[in-house]
Amino acid sequence: MSAALSTRLADRVVVRLIVGLVVIVDVVSVAGGFAYEVHLRSVDRGDLSAMPEGWMALAMVAATTVVGASLMLRRPDHPVGWLFVALGASVAVAGPIDSYALQSVLVSPGSLPGGSVVAVVGSLTFVPWLVLVASILHVTPTGRPLSRRFAVALRATVVAGAVMLAAGMASDRMLDPPFESVVNPWAAGPLAGTLRVIGGVAIAVVGIGVLASALSLILRFRRAVGIERLQLLWLAIIAVPVAVLMAAAFVPGHSRYDFSPLIPTAGIVVLIAVGTGLAVHRYRLYDVERLLSRTLTYGLLSALIIAVFLVVTVIAGALFGRHGDASRVSVAFATLSAVVVAEPGRRRLQDQVDRRFDRRRYGALAVLRRHLDAPEPVADIQAVLREALGDDTLAVSYPLEVSDSGIVHWVTGSGLVAEAAASSMEVLRGDRVVARVAHAGQAVDDVIASAVFRKAATELDNAGLRAVLAVQLVEVQQSRARLAAVQHEERHRIERNLHDGAQQRLLALALQLQAASVNGSEARLRDAVVSGVAEVRQAVAELRDLANGLRPTVLTDGGLRGALEDLADRTELAITMDADLGLLAPDLEETAWFIICEAVANAQKHSRARAIEITARVRGGVLLVTVSDDGRGGADPDGRGLRGLRDRAEAIGGSLLVHASPAGGTTVEASLPCV
Repeated sequence: MSAALSTRLADRVVVRLIVGLVVIVDVVSVAGGFAYEVHLRSVDRGDLSAMPEGWMALAMVAATTVVGASLMLRRPDHPVGWLFVALGASVAVAGPIDSYALQSVLVSPGSLPGGSVVAVVGSLTFVPWLVLVASILHVTPTGRPLSRRFAVALRATVVAGAVMLAAGMASDRMLDPPFESVVNPWAAGPLAGTLRVIGGVAIAVVGIGVLASALSLILRFRRAVGIERLQLLWLAIIAVPVAVLMAAAFVPGHSRYDFSPLIPTAGIVVLIAVGTGLAVHRYRLYDVERLLSRTLTYGLLSALIIAVFLVVTVIAGALFGRHGDASRVSVAFATLSAVVVAEPGRRRLQDQVDRRFDRRRYGALAVLRRHLDAPEPVADIQAVLREALGDDTLAVSYPLEVSDSGIVHWVTGSGLVAEAAASSMEVLRGDRVVARVAHAGQAVDDVIASAVFRKAATELDNAGLRAVLAVQLVEVQQSRARLAAVQHEERHRIERNLHDGAQQRLLALALQLQAASVNGSEARLRDAVVSGVAEVRQAVAELRDLANGLRPTVLTDGGLRGALEDLADRTELAITMDADLGLLAPDLEETAWFIICEAVANAQKHSRARAIEITARVRGGVLLVTVSDDGRGGADPDGRGLRGLRDRAEAIGGSLLVHASPAGGTTVEASLPCV
């Protein structure tokens, strides 16, 4: 085992031990707190019970410990996990500290030593909470502060918290109920007042530090891109309820409402713990952008509808106040107004939220939306995506499945073969890949690109269908070009053969007969006629050979079946034929004839076959032709000869497949429409 691996395993063991110890301490502390609540009731001191605060503390401990422990176990190098575990432990030990102070000072005075000091310590347990929360916000989600200035702010917060703890332990300040009568035995005499001021300044600095941590999170969110932005979106979702709870935490001290500030504080800590855990672990779990956008939009829409309803109700009540049915009329007008405002208000609010929330994403989707909403798009989808994402190198390709081999090729929108890209993103519509987009990863935010591609999936699917048609058009154009080239070459061959063969022989015969006629000798004339007959027969044979590849007479006289029988008689190989044919169009017969003749010729010349099997049947308006041999196989389906046969078949709307096995045997299958 390597040293590095041993170190990692040892680190994991240490982390697990620390997590286990912290969990044990938390469980014992919480259980002890609830046990002490039972003890207070047993000694008739239920007035000192803090059961609601106990449940809030339990929620805080559970949330922070679970999130912190999971982060420590999965990412022990990330400081947020350690900070959450420390926060949970500090909340957990606050319960036993308060219980000890209550028992020593109020329930059974003097029964436990140092009760006053413990009460002073208990009044300061909130300071580590604030410092730890500020630290968590500063280093989420990357594990380090946003900048040097915020790193300084974090250090200042920690130092101020330490100063607050030291000053609080030596000041003569009055403690909160029920310990308002406790006198701090560690008060520093003449310096106690000064320390009280220093402590006040220090706690103010800590508060400013907490605000600075929240500001750093906001700035980090505004600058973030990609995965980091997805992570921070989870904290953005909880920002509104956290702000409400922070305001509620100040209500007990500044209003007539009496409830513990620990309740909103617990809510803040729990929300931050859950949001941070999702940010670091599960930022891809849900469509968080849409969740946040819809949450804000419908929250604002609800407020708008309520405001419209109230305003219209007041106005209608003022107008119809003297009538007996004024309330019903007011409610009816208010309801109608709210219904009218709802849908246009939702659209406008959604637009504004998207614009303010993520300007770059909104701009990219706006470009795409203009294209999709246009009655007649002026640009193709690739150009639109390039404009939306600001990447001139973006290239879209579409899948083209080749049925005979099962291989998926990628083509461009114009039907050409797409170049392979180093990195690309596949676009899905349902569970089907409709396109592949290659873009410059450094220049384009992958999160924004994914949102744009999802929005454009339907249009990309349509473009893919057009690309398939373009491929077919390209194949037709290439096939026609090859047929034209073959026809041009064939004309030149016929001209050359006529000039060099039959034409020269007939000209020589004419000159020979003319010379014999001029000479006047009967013997020479007779020899010239005999030689001329032989030359004419040879010329006829050459013309017959030259006509090979043109429509044969046997095809005209006996149809395709008769031509196949003649081919079987003239071929040296053993040919087995099964032809179930009726009356066929001449062009169809000629195409089938050439395909069969070329396949038989290939089997004779290249495959070393001993036997050939030919079948030709008409089924469902399609002529099915098959030529199989028992040769050595290995034919190239893209070779010049077989490609020419494929062009002939496709020229009349048919298709041709070649099955060549390296082990032996080749089969040529042609499907030719009869209409």
